[in-house]
Amino acid sequence: MRHQVKIETLSSVHVGSGEKKVLGIDFLHTLSMIYFLDTLKIGESLNITSNPQLAGEWSKSVLAGKQERFFYEHNIDYKKYSRSVRNYVKNFSDYAPSISMMMRDGRGIAYVPGSSIKGAIRTAFFAQLAKDEIKNVYKKAKDKAMLEPNRRKSRKIVEESLKTWAKEFFGKISEDSFRFLRIGDAFFDQSPMVAVINTVQIKKSKISPKLADIDSIKQYAEVLLSDNSSEFILNFDEKGFSYNIPRFKDVKSMFKLINDHTKELVQSELNYWKDVKGAESLWNDLDYIDGEIEACHDNECVLRMGNASGKRFITGGILERINFDPEAIPKTRRIEILDDDSYALLGFVKLSLQDD
Repeated sequence: MRHQVKIETLSSVHVGSGEKKVLGIDFLHTLSMIYFLDTLKIGESLNITSNPQLAGEWSKSVLAGKQERFFYEHNIDYKKYSRSVRNYVKNFSDYAPSISMMMRDGRGIAYVPGSSIKGAIRTAFFAQLAKDEIKNVYKKAKDKAMLEPNRRKSRKIVEESLKTWAKEFFGKISEDSFRFLRIGDAFFDQSPMVAVINTVQIKKSKISPKLADIDSIKQYAEVLLSDNSSEFILNFDEKGFSYNIPRFKDVKSMFKLINDHTKELVQSELNYWKDVKGAESLWNDLDYIDGEIEACHDNECVLRMGNASGKRFITGGILERINFDPEAIPKTRRIEILDDDSYALLGFVKLSLQDD
């Protein structure tokens, strides 16, 4: 069945293209705006094909980090020949900082690929199904390992058993079911709010687990800001999908599973960061997302996707369930810097069926 689905950004979202733009070469900036230079248009305005000397001067200015001065001296309004987005970075680092660019089509329109949405749904889906089996698999592996006196070999038996299970479980389900789900791209072409933000890693301090440690290494990313929305087409072959997994008969049952997955991980994150000094703004963000999940109707769900989702959202916390250990996965998170004392999570979107 064909469904129209609305996607709304609940936080900043970055789905990267793999392209990076370098300060002073590919972009210039003011306090409020980033300008990604269109060098072809600038070259045409300079008429460099007929003036190789001027082309050489331009190249030298780029290498010397004085491209903006070159434009000023030659009366070139580079902003006129640039694609501009908001600048939420207070200070770029001194060493040739680069911006990770988001996905755009040939028209320059920002979009979230259907493959990225499907991948995030697939993760939530498998993680929730896997948790029903993982404890039994782990117990059998441990029982088998107890027969091996060598501790290293015993651990190896458990690891190999779990790897074999994961390969069979995830491989079989993806082959049998997800070919019945097809998702189109979501194009944000109605004046989307796009900005470049500053992100860092946050984790618990080695000095004390009650303190947050903020990494000094900054990464810059082009993102869709919160409160953006678009729509995409979701084609779901209910008959084919439910034949393999009878538990899921329609999109609404899938949305419920996604919400269960997101809520469980948000709750575990709240428990993890509770009472950690320096992570207070994360509590507020997580509370907000938790509230959005609670408010969902049966035709809505909250999904986490894109860059900086964090390993636990990518894997569904499977490794933690295997080891029954909240410290099994390093709790590093790439977060957005809002100011000196507050931060924000990345990658949360809300999906809503529009054809009910």
